[in-house]
Amino acid sequence: MIEEARSKCSFDIDDMSLVIYTKEFLNKWIKVQEIIAKDPILQNNVEEYGYGREKLYEIYCKKAYRIHKLLNYSDDGIATLINCMFPQTIVSFLHQSMFIPTIKNLASEKQVDKWLPLCLNYQMIGCYAQTELGHGSDVQSLETTATYDKQTDQFIMNSPTLTSTKWWIGDLGFTANHCVAQAQLFIDGKNYGVQTFLVQLRDIETHLPLPGILLGDVGAKYGYNTKDNGYLRFNNFRIPRDNMLMRFAKVNKNGEFVQSQNEKIGYATMMAIRQIIIQNSALSLTQGLAIAIPYSFFRKQFKDAKGHEQYIIDYQTQQDKLIPLVADGFAQHFGAIKIKELLNENIRRVYEKMDFSMMGDLHALLSCCKAVYSWNTHFGLDKIRQSCGGHGYLQSSGIVTIQTEFAPSCTYEGENTVLLLQTARYLIKSLSKAMKKQDINQNVEYLYNITDTLQQNCKLERLSQLMCPETVRRILRQNAAFKVFKAASHLQTKAGEVGPKEAWNSHCGILLTEASIAHTHYWTIKNFLDVLMKYADENIKQVLSNLCCLYGIQRIIDHPQGYFESKFMNGEQLRIVLDAKERLFEILKPDLIGLMDSFKFHPNTLRSDLIAKNPYESLLNSARKSQVNNDQEFQIQLNEKLKQLQLNPKL
Repeated sequence: MIEEARSKCSFDIDDMSLVIYTKEFLNKWIKVQEIIAKDPILQNNVEEYGYGREKLYEIYCKKAYRIHKLLNYSDDGIATLINCMFPQTIVSFLHQSMFIPTIKNLASEKQVDKWLPLCLNYQMIGCYAQTELGHGSDVQSLETTATYDKQTDQFIMNSPTLTSTKWWIGDLGFTANHCVAQAQLFIDGKNYGVQTFLVQLRDIETHLPLPGILLGDVGAKYGYNTKDNGYLRFNNFRIPRDNMLMRFAKVNKNGEFVQSQNEKIGYATMMAIRQIIIQNSALSLTQGLAIAIPYSFFRKQFKDAKGHEQYIIDYQTQQDKLIPLVADGFAQHFGAIKIKELLNENIRRVYEKMDFSMMGDLHALLSCCKAVYSWNTHFGLDKIRQSCGGHGYLQSSGIVTIQTEFAPSCTYEGENTVLLLQTARYLIKSLSKAMKKQDINQNVEYLYNITDTLQQNCKLERLSQLMCPETVRRILRQNAAFKVFKAASHLQTKAGEVGPKEAWNSHCGILLTEASIAHTHYWTIKNFLDVLMKYADENIKQVLSNLCCLYGIQRIIDHPQGYFESKFMNGEQLRIVLDAKERLFEILKPDLIGLMDSFKFHPNTLRSDLIAKNPYESLLNSARKSQVNNDQEFQIQLNEKLKQLQLNPKL
């Protein structure tokens, strides 16, 4: 069935791969996957499943060393490229993805020249110490302090309260010997806000914490258990003044604080990490689909009228679980590419021209896309797991570890609800500017002439209209405009009654987050439409067009309230939308295997028995290799424990 489905694909799979990836990245992607699949230390090994944290940490330290030897783990892009290829996070991932970028982005050229070589050769292994026990997304309320001592030319680091304990710091529990710590800067009793400092935490020779440093691991978690998330407290711990990262802010020896024109540059690393989360949202979603889609073409359940068992992909309910997520995967992937382009352009402007003009618009876009995409992937992966029945719950399905490793993305580097509210603030300000005929970013162009926009009615009369992405885009555009206008109007009313802050915090949060979500959906489909218009190949263009339409249609179905509340759409038009979705299922079904093949996941990367030539045989083989089934000592102990149970008196 799978090969038959692959043969019916309407487009060239290799051509689609070059739509998804650049040629350079595709070649690297395939090569790295093959290297890992062939290496005895790095390749997936079901015998490792079920090990405890200590054993897994030991195994993944060996993998990190092997990666560094074979691929140069410090090479830009390698860390984020390979992380999806393992069921657990590679040790020192945060060193590569957060610590080193922070040094590059916020340290002066002199500091980079001094510290970066130490980072790259692992003499200095770092982590990113921002979040505290009492404050996460509210960065400005962090409580850790760095007080400048003019007499010694040092900063004194302190954790003055219980809630100032650094918490959830990845790579801190076991691995890091340094951190970049965010702390409130004090000079002569005056607070100069949150700044970033390089702090040595452990002795380089013994790896023991230095005097004045209290640290450890936070303990077992929901998942993500090879990642040694840690806690950290400072007790009058002194660091040299030169350990403040000084590209955009510094303290002179006489205690004078000098800052760049834009204090938000301190968020440069966080912006980069949010882009990585957005990228991983697409990657993790499509990785899960690359397991569930082929399995759905293999698995049979229940007989039809002729007595033949049916493939589960033939059931409309299975299609409804998976096909919209395929559209989401492509939409989020193209969104991630665009955001990376914008981020790179922003970095170029900042470092070449000290031009911060993109910061506000980019921050808003990163915030809402990180929130919406990561939520969609998190819940989508659970739907994917359920679509594979009981077998999907096994670690050997490959889906479970994708899901548990991705789950923290909804919380770290900005809790999603808080991020949506940050975007909402940007949207409210943009609406105010638009109504005053002031310039606003192209991402929010729909806020111009908003009164006229909200007076329009949907012209949808037949299903064929929804086979055009431009039609679907216009529908989502109207909804974004309505949601922002409604939130702004309600905020204005409530602010007059209870004051602006109380209105924002206690009365308008739901409408504000809904506005940000609608804005994200519109930006995503608008970007998707821009992408598909670039390609001349009609077969490629047609399948992308179908996916683009389905992405937008699913958003309408999932969030119908605004369309009716604004009187833009009626019940009969919603019925047309629902019919269009079913029609797209029929059109896209023959292309599903080809679409998943286009992402070029190596079987070792998917690490799933469900995509084996014979999944049932592979599942049984994995079970037989399980450590508990091959541990003679465990079997003997098990017998003894059961005998004790039998000796207990009956109740």
